[in-house]
Amino acid sequence: MFSITQTVNYIKSEKHLRSIVATLEQNNIRSIRINLSKLSYQDTLSIIPIIDTVFSEKNEYTLYLDLPFPQNKSRIKEFAISSTNNIVNEGETYTVTNQPDCYNANKQNTFLLNADNLSGQIDDIIFYADGEGMFKVTSCNIDSIKMVALNTFLIREGKAIMCGYKQEPNDNIQNIVSRLEKIACSKNYLLSFVKNPKDVIDFRTYLKTSSKIIPKIETQQAIENIFDIAEVSDALLVARGDLALNVSFEKLDEAIKRISSASQLNNINTIFCTDILKNMKTRIIPERSELFDLIYMKNNNCSEVVLPAMIHFSYDSTLGIRDEYLASEELRNKIKVIQAILD
Repeated sequence: MFSITQTVNYIKSEKHLRSIVATLEQNNIRSIRINLSKLSYQDTLSIIPIIDTVFSEKNEYTLYLDLPFPQNKSRIKEFAISSTNNIVNEGETYTVTNQPDCYNANKQNTFLLNADNLSGQIDDIIFYADGEGMFKVTSCNIDSIKMVALNTFLIREGKAIMCGYKQEPNDNIQNIVSRLEKIACSKNYLLSFVKNPKDVIDFRTYLKTSSKIIPKIETQQAIENIFDIAEVSDALLVARGDLALNVSFEKLDEAIKRISSASQLNNINTIFCTDILKNMKTRIIPERSELFDLIYMKNNNCSEVVLPAMIHFSYDSTLGIRDEYLASEELRNKIKVIQAILD
């Protein structure tokens, strides 16, 4: 049976999560992805008891849990820009820094990142979020990078600017995992920005149960080491969003075929995620390009899909989720298409 997993990015309360789970159950989905890598350490600790309360009584569920291990993309903590509507303007120069002192001294078109270190060279292309925005590096200093915007776009705190990484302290990761391991249902840990098999091997030392480790393949270095990574992993996840930013367009097809081959060689699943059928929130049938997208996945050994977060699952203080009927309808329509092509 083909596996379908639903993504949830932000959980606001136990009622919110229970409402989501109830809708999934109505559509025979027992697999949910909770992206903890988008949360701070303290926010992660605060959400784990909610996850535990809901899923410790649901042994039939499988949790897919994104963790910021071995590292996470750099995200915007604060920003100060000249426009009043949070718009980055094409052609204007902006500064990124990971130093609060530098940010406070240059509060004009400046972004403060949570990165441990900044990385970039002159003429490098730096992406905002999933490629919604682009910058070109014009100069590099020890504590900052100057860059010019290549397009006009809306910017928000918490989104990524891809010029550095944030590494969570090992003690924090160990504390998070030890709490998650106490949850009774099955758990699959999705590791972020894995580069080599050592990342997977190191993480396995944190586990106290038979939980599975699934690296998200999203960097060129991971592609180069994919056969070694597959040997020590329980599945491989094609993280198409960041992979498409970190691997040149002309090499993407080759990269995905390498992931598929590595999975087949080691008899493990290939999981695809990012933007799968995302336009069906307002459609009964998918756009034609989305149909061919599913066919491409099938031809590359896809055995599981992870659906993107749904606007209908947004928090509502009274109802739990924004619209249970529309959420269920969207899921039903997606399941029919996926089963027709991939099952």
